[in-house]
Amino acid sequence: MSKTNIRVFKCPHCGKELSLKFYESVNVNDDEDLKRQVIAGDIFRFECDKCHYRFMACYDCLYHDPQKKFMVYLKSSPVDSQEQLRLLLDKGYVLRWVKDIGSFIEKIEILNDGLDDRAVEFAKYDSFIDYIQNKGKAEDVTGVYYQDYVDDILKIKIELDDKAITTMTPYEGLIQEMAEYPEMFKLDDPFFACVDPKWIIDIFEGAQAA
Repeated sequence: MSKTNIRVFKCPHCGKELSLKFYESVNVNDDEDLKRQVIAGDIFRFECDKCHYRFMACYDCLYHDPQKKFMVYLKSSPVDSQEQLRLLLDKGYVLRWVKDIGSFIEKIEILNDGLDDRAVEFAKYDSFIDYIQNKGKAEDVTGVYYQDYVDDILKIKIELDDKAITTMTPYEGLIQEMAEYPEMFKLDDPFFACVDPKWIIDIFEGAQAA
């Protein structure tokens, strides 16, 4: 069951105190409409009833998909170890921690598509390196994101100042390469691990330094 609460939040435009509904936790079991709202970012969008200014508010939120066995925690600081939640790892759950709304939505999309998010970060890193080595400059890149997964092809979107390009990587190839170096891609602690661009950069920088 999803859990909400009402918090007082000042409009960033006019300063009026608003009573907003925040989701402490989201359980999407048999609730496709709520899942769509989360992926669209709608649960973070609000409008001031005085000045009608529209804004996004980031707050701690735990997303739970019992059918696909994963949780994603949007939180500004690392998740404290909780034995009840840690037991979910023994049941095959994937537990992840993210720090911003965009990463929250992206991680949910990746895990909802049944993908290993470590492989996706691997593909994003490879796509970025290929771009700066063969096509353009690092400073031109404004973001690298998961786009889609179709017929074993992982699509990664590289956003530039004036356009976006899509790269395509065979997903199973990434999985096989990761399997060849299990210690390299092993998570120190799978309990709400932060698998993000910094995680994959640290892996390859560590490998180069070794």
